[in-house]
Amino acid sequence: MRRQLYLQGAFVALVLTLLWGSLVSLLGSLERQRERSRLAEQALVEHEQQFRRELEVAKEQAETANTAKSQFLANMSHEIRTPMNAVIGMATLLDKTALDPRQRGLLAQLRTSARLLLGIINDILDLSRIEAGKLTMQSVEFSLDQVFTDLSAVVGERAREKRLELLYSIAPDVPQVLVGDPVRLQQVLVNLVTNAIKFTERGEVLVEVGTADASHAVLDRREVQLRFAVRDTGIGIAPAQMARLFQPFTQVDESSTRKHGGTGLGLAICRRLVELMGGTIEGRSEPGHGSEFSFHARFGSAQSASARGSAKQPLDGLSALVVDDNATTRDVFGSMLESLRFEVTLADSAEGALARMTATDPPFNLVVIDWKLAGINGIEAVREIRRRHLGDPAIVMVTAYGDDALMHEAEESGVNVFLHKPVSPSTLFDAAMEALGRARGARMTHAGSSMQGDVRFLPGSQVLLVEDNEVNRLVAQQLLGTLGLEVASAGDGIEALQLVQAQRYDAILMDIQMPYLDGVETTRRLRSDPRTRDVPIIALTAHAMSGDRQRFLDAGMDDYLTKPIEEAELVRVLARWLPHVAQTQPAAYAATPAPSATLAVVPGVDVASALARVNGKHDLLWRLIADFRARNADAATRLRKLFSARDYAGAAALAHTIKGAAATLSAQRIAASAGRIEHAAHMGGAADHGDLDELAAGMVELLAAPLPHSASPAPARTPAPSMPNMASAAHLPATITEAIERLRGELTGNSLAADEACSVLVRELQAQGCEAATDELRAAIVRLDYARASTLLARLERELANGVAR
Repeated sequence: MRRQLYLQGAFVALVLTLLWGSLVSLLGSLERQRERSRLAEQALVEHEQQFRRELEVAKEQAETANTAKSQFLANMSHEIRTPMNAVIGMATLLDKTALDPRQRGLLAQLRTSARLLLGIINDILDLSRIEAGKLTMQSVEFSLDQVFTDLSAVVGERAREKRLELLYSIAPDVPQVLVGDPVRLQQVLVNLVTNAIKFTERGEVLVEVGTADASHAVLDRREVQLRFAVRDTGIGIAPAQMARLFQPFTQVDESSTRKHGGTGLGLAICRRLVELMGGTIEGRSEPGHGSEFSFHARFGSAQSASARGSAKQPLDGLSALVVDDNATTRDVFGSMLESLRFEVTLADSAEGALARMTATDPPFNLVVIDWKLAGINGIEAVREIRRRHLGDPAIVMVTAYGDDALMHEAEESGVNVFLHKPVSPSTLFDAAMEALGRARGARMTHAGSSMQGDVRFLPGSQVLLVEDNEVNRLVAQQLLGTLGLEVASAGDGIEALQLVQAQRYDAILMDIQMPYLDGVETTRRLRSDPRTRDVPIIALTAHAMSGDRQRFLDAGMDDYLTKPIEEAELVRVLARWLPHVAQTQPAAYAATPAPSATLAVVPGVDVASALARVNGKHDLLWRLIADFRARNADAATRLRKLFSARDYAGAAALAHTIKGAAATLSAQRIAASAGRIEHAAHMGGAADHGDLDELAAGMVELLAAPLPHSASPAPARTPAPSMPNMASAAHLPATITEAIERLRGELTGNSLAADEACSVLVRELQAQGCEAATDELRAAIVRLDYARASTLLARLERELANGVAR
């Protein structure tokens, strides 16, 4: 028994020993596993921290890259828009001069190409804003009819050039006053209509607007959803291509021999803009049978009293006859008149119209007739109506091809109102009202044209133009002068601050990028001064990136004009801030003789190109070249000193100024080398000695070039021996005498500083209580007619001497 117990005890001990060993081993394994887990967790934490650090670095790099991209686009926008401003501005001024038909045709092509280039720039910038999520939509009250009026101004000429009918059909239940972003809506419409015109060789382009169907209805009465459709009779698009068209850089025809150009950005931008307006866009097409692009967009419904009172009053009890050989045009015009409660009859020819008028009793009150009809044309039909005395109706003639000669012929035939296509319902209503009111014995009125200079500002309105680029300053001064404004100018913010201390201006046009003191800081200082706190300040800038507008408004500016400056946009913006009156004809410059066929040769300058930029004025070009040479003869030396002193900002600013001025004068050798030097300065490195040598060589070439005689300072205009010095004889205050002498000197030397000297003289006269008439003198200086200005200055002196001007 004892032995058995011993054996059992030994067995238990052995088992316990084995169990203890297993337990110890297990515990060791657990400890090691726990240590490994701890180490793994620690490694995971370290890896996660490393990943977060790398993610933050990547995010910072991405943000830096995006900032660099945005800055690059902003800089490129500024660099491109600055010379584009001169191109479009000078083209506008040149269009106001006497030109032969060939020159006017070339000018039209120049302006069209410039606007196409500007459109590409805008498309690229818009796409960048959208992709960055920085494109914001306005929410303002606007007139839908004004959107279509502006649309006509932009695309109407293109349709007329291709002999296409461009028609608008707006349903009667569409509100005329909406709340939303009119600029982006117009951008979408312009893009769709431009594409339709581009791909349509014959026929028509129809823009339809109606309220959305029930599936898209908006229940909130304060909102409305509209459907816009652009339909054409063009070449059409294959279904496989249609699905790709709303992607960036995709075109209908991408072959190397494609007939129609473009960047392929327009529809992609339209899709994004429509989505931002709460809608969708789609396209339908069949090759050879035209296309239709339509989109829905959501707008607020205007509740203001002005919106409620904007509707056209219906004309009950009147009858109208629409005569047009295009079925779509007949139906559209008929619908417009029916919405005004006319009783409408349609005719597809002049012969049919005459037959209906002969058989109709009572006679028609209004006839809307196209000029270009198959068979008897519209003018002959009107002559026949007047000859037969068929009720003596009011007559509106509509055409897409009219010119002054046709208008004159239409007036003689008995037409009351001459209306250019495209025609909106509001335009047709106004034309009908005018024709009905002027039907008996009144002269014909020209309606429907998009006149850019349709306002003139009240006499005495004074504007301060702050712009450092001499050419841009010259363009803006001449444009403003044609609007009846008195213009003073400053080349930088410091000079502007000095001018506003001496005189109050009705508005200030403020460039942004200027030396010494930029436009933003200048505006802040003006707003801190009680005397200038309320003066409207309009930003005038080539910056066009997202946030720029808000930055300028935050600085205290009231409005915003982007370069290149279009005359129509300049007028519209100024009209918001200055009192004005309507005028029936746009202001125009006095006719300038066409440039001579034989051009002077100036080594280093493309004279023909430079003349185109200065309105064909030879004397002005020679003065600009002479002034440029005087200012920049030692440019290369100054740049070398700036680089030696590591003043890269100063070097970039100087090179930028030289580049812009040289490019305007078509001194391409100087402009190109200055551009490379500017780039090197921006990069914070030394300029290539070869570029500095090239700039110096270009300046030597230009300095050695003989200029025509008219560029030399004119001989001093000394009074005749029998005529005493009037200013001295009258014992005028010394300040006025000095101002007169300064202005005389600037005029004698053909200096562009004459404008500022004239402003000083005007201020001195006002300070001394002299009520002198200086408007004509200032206008002559703005036109750079210094000979006339010298004559007017002499006359002013005589008036002061005789006490007439006191």
